[in-house]
Amino acid sequence: MAATSNIKIDLSGLQQLDKFLSNQKQALLGIFQSKDARDDGNSNVAIGATHEFGSFSENIPQRSWLRMPVNVKAKDIAGNAAIAIKNNLTNPKGADIVADAIGAAGKGVIQEAFGTRGFGQWKPNAPITITRKKGKTTPLIAKADFRQAITYSVSE
Repeated sequence: MAATSNIKIDLSGLQQLDKFLSNQKQALLGIFQSKDARDDGNSNVAIGATHEFGSFSENIPQRSWLRMPVNVKAKDIAGNAAIAIKNNLTNPKGADIVADAIGAAGKGVIQEAFGTRGFGQWKPNAPITITRKKGKTTPLIAKADFRQAITYSVSE
């Protein structure tokens, strides 16, 4: 007679994960229309695009303030997301909490890039720019408006 065994598998954890993942949210990161206005007549969105991609006609080098910091610190952002998932897997609002954690982490690494000249990757300001900025040598920071306009939101 052949031996039989009863194997029981508890799939409740996978079921929780499936339910959690079916309620996906997105963290959107950048400068939104509501944060575009400035008191100097410029546009934060236009300034952001010019520096993110560079401008040959304006002799402005590419200084990625959005994509590069997120790519450089992707593991840190993913780590924050993993902790948020672990802590909120059974929470009905868990997907919102995780997306919020990802958005906040993304915004944080962008702000960190401003404090480190793009983790040392941003090209320095040209002498004429330093003169125009009254001696300030930090790229992308003439006023706080642009940096403060960077935010995130959570959406479906």
